[in-house]
Amino acid sequence: MTQERQPTEREIAEARTTQRKLARMTLENRVFQNLVGSGEVMAHQAEYGSRAVESADPLYNTAINSDEAKKIKDTIYERKRESGKRKGIYARPSVSDYDIEEAMREQVSASMILLPLKDLSEILRGIDSGVKAIPKELEAYVPAELNRKIAEAQARNPEREIEDIAKSALNEQEQKAYALYNGLSQAYTNLSAYNISRTRALAEINGFIDKISEEYKPREARE
Repeated sequence: MTQERQPTEREIAEARTTQRKLARMTLENRVFQNLVGSGEVMAHQAEYGSRAVESADPLYNTAINSDEAKKIKDTIYERKRESGKRKGIYARPSVSDYDIEEAMREQVSASMILLPLKDLSEILRGIDSGVKAIPKELEAYVPAELNRKIAEAQARNPEREIEDIAKSALNEQEQKAYALYNGLSQAYTNLSAYNISRTRALAEINGFIDKISEEYKPREARE
């Protein structure tokens, strides 16, 4: 039996670069931003108000009927069709707006964890230039790598609470990076929630960044 060839370090690095390039393209794509943002407004109409809903409704319809959404719809259709064939189902499957939005949101989430925090913060500044820079010490951290450490620790200690596992699996700076990732990922949704939410969302993420950045200032500057 021929042993399967393992990829070289160069091939792994090239694949990672390609993945991150595609992930960044997804997050910078205006259609994905509009889908996430307008969907957020439409899902929380009481919070955003009627004027925001009036603006978000047509934006959502445009995003859910975009070329990007159509490609995702075709992919879902083919997956369902193949699954049906294996089960002997004759009827053709349907693909709802729910299916499309769920898949697009999952693509956004999957893209976020692949990027270094530096890239993610740059994408946020592309949505709103008022977003502050993150501490340089945390720029290189990649959420997927932090998630892997947490998952490995959880496999060894399945009975422990995930919060305790995260604290034991990550050192102090990694914990700050993980917390920053959670803040940045939520800010992507908030800042994308059309223009109505930008002022509040900007204040929230900048306050969060300030809090973490304070710990990286020289001691004399903090006193």
